[in-house]
Amino acid sequence: MSGYSEELLSHCVIWFLERPREQKIQMLQDNKIENYILRCCSMQLKSSTSPFYREARKFRMGIRNAELPEMFDTSTYLEDNELYECMMREIKELHWYYQRLIEEKWNNKLTYQDLRKKYGITLASLKNDLNTAYNILHNKCNCNE
Repeated sequence: MSGYSEELLSHCVIWFLERPREQKIQMLQDNKIENYILRCCSMQLKSSTSPFYREARKFRMGIRNAELPEMFDTSTYLEDNELYECMMREIKELHWYYQRLIEEKWNNKLTYQDLRKKYGITLASLKNDLNTAYNILHNKCNCNE
């Protein structure tokens, strides 16, 4: 569950801040803010119908830490490799958004969390968009592995 901690905590703090002013003041006076945050985190992790589950955990559970597919592990390709050359050529033909995501992920070695923070895009959207870009490259370069 530690992989969810930062994102989950930020969700719960935002939900706390969205509460009515009077309720926040009462929780502060009763020293219940910590209890609210911890209980919120617990419920969000355990419930398969929670907003956090729908936004972050459901997607992550579906692909279980999927990073770059093996066929796109650039460390195994040499410049004279046909597949590598095809990928480098086709990346330049991708939409600028996909180019940027691939550049940040491959060249700058940013994690999904880093990308999410830098661009303000949800984790699910980032993973979906990168997978779309990988699929485009896969189809254009006829990767049949």
